[in-house]
Amino acid sequence: MSLIDEALKKAGGPTPPTGSTAGPESSSWVPAYGLDRRARRQRAGAFVGAFLAVLLLGGAGLWLILRGAHDEAPATTRPAARAAPSTTPLPLVEVEVAPP
Repeated sequence: MSLIDEALKKAGGPTPPTGSTAGPESSSWVPAYGLDRRARRQRAGAFVGAFLAVLLLGGAGLWLILRGAHDEAPATTRPAARAAPSTTPLPLVEVEVAPP
């Protein structure tokens, strides 16, 4: 038996009716919202998960839209292709430095 039930009995709180089918473990102080915290946590977890999934999909969609707009830019704004590097070595230049 819980401490709250014992305190209610000592204080002369409401007692279940004599003809009730409730067992000795039942309580008369059950709040209107219920005691199933696990179900509330599961619903909250499902809500947070759905919110994060929508946020992730929205971000991915926005990224694809913006990326697609960048890829479809006109050819004049794209940088020109780089020329292949030359295979001939550059000539060496000698530099003279004055003594201090």
